[in-house]
Amino acid sequence: MSDQITVVLPPEPVLTVTGATTATVAWSGVGVPGAKGDTGAVGPQGPQGSVGPAGSAATLTVGTVTTGAAGSSAAVSNSGSSSAAVLNFTIPRGDTGAQGPQGVQGSVGPAGSAATLTVGTVSTGSAGSSAAVTNSGSSSAAVLNFTIP
Repeated sequence: MSDQITVVLPPEPVLTVTGATTATVAWSGVGVPGAKGDTGAVGPQGPQGSVGPAGSAATLTVGTVTTGAAGSSAAVSNSGSSSAAVLNFTIPRGDTGAQGPQGVQGSVGPAGSAATLTVGTVSTGSAGSSAAVTNSGSSSAAVLNFTIP
């Protein structure tokens, strides 16, 4: 009768030894995972990296400035990008201020041209109608046209 030893090693390999009285078995496979261990200590800080290349300059432009409702909050929004900002401002309407003091009277200006007045046409209107005067000229060179009933 021969001796037979069967060894089952997880996860799947099976080792069978037949006809020997002694056997040496070395196993380097993966066994069942053990319990999770404690977190190890933090390692030393690594060396500082080298300086990167210079970035391109950003731009900033004022977009719109609008008047918001009285009592609202001021607001700024960017309608551009982080490197090409276009800032739009909303400023709330303020209260009407007090009237300021009267200013100093200005000097008298030069004399203007004298206006002219000319009688244009005189016509008879229908009986019982109202009299009428119209200016066919300008405010400084009037030409008056009369209609008399």
